[in-house]
Amino acid sequence: MRRIAGVAAAAALAAAGLVGPAASAQAADSCTLELSKYIYNGANMVMWSQGLSGCAGNVYWEVQSQCNGQWIVWSSDTTYYDNQTATYYGDVDYPNYMRVYAKYGTQEKYTQPAQNNNGGGDCL
Repeated sequence: MRRIAGVAAAAALAAAGLVGPAASAQAADSCTLELSKYIYNGANMVMWSQGLSGCAGNVYWEVQSQCNGQWIVWSSDTTYYDNQTATYYGDVDYPNYMRVYAKYGTQEKYTQPAQNNNGGGDCL
């Protein structure tokens, strides 16, 4: 399985309604974990955004697949963000039915599950 590619595709996500304008620098006590609510699914590609707003640090995240009614980790990583949001995309590298989980400190977020019609399968 290829590694997840990160690209600056904010325009595509903004057009899809996944992210808003970039946040300006804020005090560290107002740090916010950013994760798009939905996984964009179109043009034979899935896409989402994640990062930190107002601070810098490492975000742990997982791509999860539903297998026999349970969510399992398909792939995971930790990525450093410095008051930025990045876009991740792919197609057959990701499971057919998937969601993304991200955690920073005590903040945890999930995307809504999405069907990837060109995905690589549901169970490992």
